[in-house]
Amino acid sequence: MLRICRQYAPPGIRLAGQIDRAAEDALALALSEAIRTEGPVTINMAELSFIDLSCTRTIIDVARSLAPARPVVLRCNPAIVPRFVLLGAQGIPGISLVTTHER
Repeated sequence: MLRICRQYAPPGIRLAGQIDRAAEDALALALSEAIRTEGPVTINMAELSFIDLSCTRTIIDVARSLAPARPVVLRCNPAIVPRFVLLGAQGIPGISLVTTHER
């Protein structure tokens, strides 16, 4: 089961449950809505227990498409952090990878 919701404070989206390729279009739509606003974007995945590499790449590609001066915070459940590390999210300017036990 997957939930994708708009998040107002901090601005962005919140994902909960599990996400794979079958939900990639819904994820892309939610991400495009989230980046329409100005300022920093938070993708809150604290309640996401699984993400496949395709959806991980979609999130990274959208974050990479923004100017480095516009920060993107990837707030992750510790179980999914390795997927973002594997695809090099930590080395992309403007992206902050934060586990849920950090502030």
